[in-house]
Amino acid sequence: MLPKLYGCMMLKDEARNIRRCLDSIRKLCDEIVIVDTGSIDDTVKIARGYGAIVYPGTFNWRKPPIFDFSLHRNAGLQYCEELGADWLLVIDGDESLKPIGISPQEFKARLLRLPKNIHALGTQVHEQLENGAFALSLWGTRFFKARVGVHYEGIVHNRPKLYRGGYCAASNVIVYHHGYHDNKVMAGKRARTIPLLDKRIKENPEDYEAYYYKCLSLCGQDKVEEAIVAGEKCMEILGEKIDQDPARLNYFGIMYYAIGWAYFRLWELTDTQHASTRAYQWWYRGWELFPDDIDLNFQLCTMGYMSRNPDMTREHGERYQKSMERLKQEIEMDAPAFENEINLHTWVLGPRHIHLATPKHEAMVRSMMEEMGRIAA
Repeated sequence: MLPKLYGCMMLKDEARNIRRCLDSIRKLCDEIVIVDTGSIDDTVKIARGYGAIVYPGTFNWRKPPIFDFSLHRNAGLQYCEELGADWLLVIDGDESLKPIGISPQEFKARLLRLPKNIHALGTQVHEQLENGAFALSLWGTRFFKARVGVHYEGIVHNRPKLYRGGYCAASNVIVYHHGYHDNKVMAGKRARTIPLLDKRIKENPEDYEAYYYKCLSLCGQDKVEEAIVAGEKCMEILGEKIDQDPARLNYFGIMYYAIGWAYFRLWELTDTQHASTRAYQWWYRGWELFPDDIDLNFQLCTMGYMSRNPDMTREHGERYQKSMERLKQEIEMDAPAFENEINLHTWVLGPRHIHLATPKHEAMVRSMMEEMGRIAA
């Protein structure tokens, strides 16, 4: 018998997006279970129209609601398990699943053939802008085996944990995230996120993950001095031991780019030499660990151009171009849902932020390299 795959969602006011999401998973999932955390638009009505099972968030409505995303995410997992799920797909209302290229039956048959110690599957998460342009790629864990102790932690930017052992395997499944394009929506999300992160930090001053997310949120608000403080605190807590091991640093390597960007933006605002020097130091330190990072190479190419350094411009410009070509191949590659021989996903890919991977920036790199070539000649 094939395993039952349930979609597990936590939603609030996603009427704008939810049809796209549900259309993308309705054939793959045997049931769709939703925890609604207080929608006042047509989210619940639309979801029930698709046959989804909707539960209210676990709030005491006579008191201020509990803003704890993990609480509601875990409630959704529990509901799915109680209803009979064998595997869970966790997806948000502003996301959609790329067609997997095989039938739902074949996908579930592959789940059935997985080694017993595989309790989760990682997917690529591609960020898309409103115009459909590709903006960012990260890894996320979205498929979970039921009743093996999966549990989310963190009141905001919650992360799953596997408490009964087991491994997460890499898959070629792709999730599209469509959420980062409406400035008003993003401003509201950031205004809500920062206080929750501050609460995490107050409860645990060594919570480097909270500082990580706070730095990125503050960068998005152009509050660069506060972003620098949060980012450098994150890296301070992580410590030099992890700095020397990119495999252990994993996605926190994005901090090298983010802190460098914050300093560079501070230099643009204040014209202080110290800020530009610190930007270079952070970017170069990150590049030493992640020499193929597309953003770091773009920024170092730009700094080489600005400082009239042909060798620096050429080296990082060429690396940027190679990373761009490799990225294009990865995005365009059609692969099966997951390999017959599962490779354990150890999260050693390094930072995959690619905000700068656009034709505009490709042209800028070529132009800078050509001019520096003329100067060197």
